[in-house]
Amino acid sequence: MVVAFINPLTVDQVVEPPKNAHITVKKKFKLLDIDESELINMLQSEIGTQKGIELNLGDIKDYDSDNNRVIEVLNPNPWISLHNKIMECLVLHSESRDSHFEGINYYPHVTWKLKGIKMLDPKPLVNTSHKINKLYLIQRIHPKISRAKIITRFDLI
Repeated sequence: MVVAFINPLTVDQVVEPPKNAHITVKKKFKLLDIDESELINMLQSEIGTQKGIELNLGDIKDYDSDNNRVIEVLNPNPWISLHNKIMECLVLHSESRDSHFEGINYYPHVTWKLKGIKMLDPKPLVNTSHKINKLYLIQRIHPKISRAKIITRFDLI
């Protein structure tokens, strides 16, 4: 996955993404004909010219039910544009695992309640703005628990 965490993290750090406020830019995918280092180089050349993005968060919203709640992104267009840019970069070299949440169905948001479980306290994030200067490539390391390792960090200019 390619994500933008609100708080900076370090390479090789193990995290549970739902418990760290973030925007998912590219959901889970499987590499087809390239390896991890080629993926990193490809993403770096694509993201290397990307400017930092302002993240303007609004109110708490239901996402399909009260069991899934999010904080809305008030400026979705730069996030949609970045999502599409990364999707185009990966289209020939990966297989999306959650394609129903991508492309025209991409919805930038910060999840705080997932499947009825509170992942983080949303109150400090409601109606706030954050300058996002880093994207992260993360890899899931546990088959059942949403635990991931930060593979690399991409600095935005």
